[in-house]
Amino acid sequence: MGGTIFELWYHPEILNLTGKDFWDKFRTESHHVLIWLFPENISASDMRKQVQKIYQDFMRLFHYRHKIVWAYYQSRFLKTSLKQEFIEIQKSIKTAGELQEQLNTGELNLTDLQTTLANTLISLSDYTIELSYLDDQIRTIKTNIENYQYRLEKISSKHQATNLTNLQEFTKSEIYAKKYLRQAETDYANLTPGLTVVQNLSDTLQGIIQLEQTKSDRRLVAAQNKLNNTIALVGVGLAISGLTASVATQYLPKPQQTYPQGYDISIASVMLSPAFVLSFIVSAPFLLALIYRFLRR
Repeated sequence: MGGTIFELWYHPEILNLTGKDFWDKFRTESHHVLIWLFPENISASDMRKQVQKIYQDFMRLFHYRHKIVWAYYQSRFLKTSLKQEFIEIQKSIKTAGELQEQLNTGELNLTDLQTTLANTLISLSDYTIELSYLDDQIRTIKTNIENYQYRLEKISSKHQATNLTNLQEFTKSEIYAKKYLRQAETDYANLTPGLTVVQNLSDTLQGIIQLEQTKSDRRLVAAQNKLNNTIALVGVGLAISGLTASVATQYLPKPQQTYPQGYDISIASVMLSPAFVLSFIVSAPFLLALIYRFLRR
């Protein structure tokens, strides 16, 4: 449009920073400047008219450019965060490596194992979310590279005398947008296997906990059955004792009642009484069955 455009930009080296420091430095130290010089014979009024003609197209073009840069730095931030997450997961992996020895020695602590599982599930959730965000940044970069190229072609076709080859370098060159996309895709491919590791660790811990809980439940049921058998045996014994006492009372002296000389009310006579013998015969099969069941367990 009769002028010459110079494009300058700078983005700080902030890949070693994390959290708020990362984004504060990015916002305050990132710069993108266009210098548009017109020939000296063009008046200021004509300059403004020329700028107004292309202003909205440039705004859209650099909006796409900014999205590409922003998504790239988002991917750098997520990469650092995911690597830190995986370092934390190593602790759970180390704990899982000690499970076999604990199982062999019978020193497995179910409470500690459940705590490890809870921490692993939190890590799994965080890792999954951040990996998904990284994938979002890849799609954002791809989409806006296409949008940037489309808008640049549209500007060139609308203003036939305009040469914007220098602005094409951002998406055509191998050291800018294309490099950003390759880097984000490589990071995603390298970090995805970590998700499988965390999922397998979570599944392993859940399986061991379920197995140990099943064993514990079985021991509890066995103890309960043993207790029930003991109570049943005691109940039968008490019933027979009560029966014996009832029969024996039939042979005890009653008030104001005399017995012939030599009348025998010994224990033997009670045990051999028809009532006691009949009652014992009736209850003996149940008693023997309970004793056998108890000894079998």
